[in-house]
Amino acid sequence: MNKRAVDSLIRAGAFDSMGYRRSQLGAVYEKVMDGISSSNRSNIEGQIDFFGMGGALQKKQELVLPDIPEYSNAELMAMEKETMGLYLSGHPMDAFRTAAKAAGAIPIGQIRNDFAQEGGPAIFSDGQRVLLAGVVASSKTKTTKKNTLMAYVTLEDDTGSMEMLCFTRCLETCGSYLREGQVIKASGKLSVRDEKAPQLMCDYAQPLSEAGSASEDEMRHGAPTQKKTLYLRVPSMDSPEMEHLRRVLFMFEGKQNPVKIRLADTGKLIGTTCELHDSLVREMLDKLGEENVVVK
Repeated sequence: MNKRAVDSLIRAGAFDSMGYRRSQLGAVYEKVMDGISSSNRSNIEGQIDFFGMGGALQKKQELVLPDIPEYSNAELMAMEKETMGLYLSGHPMDAFRTAAKAAGAIPIGQIRNDFAQEGGPAIFSDGQRVLLAGVVASSKTKTTKKNTLMAYVTLEDDTGSMEMLCFTRCLETCGSYLREGQVIKASGKLSVRDEKAPQLMCDYAQPLSEAGSASEDEMRHGAPTQKKTLYLRVPSMDSPEMEHLRRVLFMFEGKQNPVKIRLADTGKLIGTTCELHDSLVREMLDKLGEENVVVK
């Protein structure tokens, strides 16, 4: 097994039952595997034989794990989701159950199960308005045939997940909240087409916070991010890339991070600000290419 495989096993919690913290194992696994590789090379080269093995083993030192704190619950769950595709030790919504219930949110699994019945839904119906609460698992923007922006957002709670369709009006007012990892409450109409799973035609979304745990600014803009600058290069001021960039930056409106835009045709540099997020960077990479997007 290589280092990457061992790292993934640690991050997924495969060694939790051994009584060690993932943070401890993460701090020493490279050193351990380097030692194993060195020992294997020595054996191959014949430097350790049957009669000399005892002396070599006596020289081995016991590995001492560093006494460092464990990762936070949020970090542990993020590791599990990244390596396994699902949460194992909990769910991000565990801390928001009370807030979701107080807001009147309907569990996503309840809606999906109702529509999955052989005899058809008994509680919910196509076009019915509902309120959901969950964590944004993924968010992908797309330009429609009418040259407007829409987003496919997957919202997930601890009972299931549902795709939300968010169009221009929703994105203009709530787009900055529809970021991966953001816990939100979203309202809209259920849409059921053919044999597809129900979707939510979202018309409004806002952050859902634990009671008393978030400041007013965090409720409006989400948690603060590390201050970095986003550097972009587009062909020209009137290019399709620039028009797309304007719409996407509107979704991630904020004053936290500077944005520097270089116009390739004139060399002119334009400056603005945004709320820098992985979804924004990925969208720019897809649209402009890696050579035209830098974050530092």
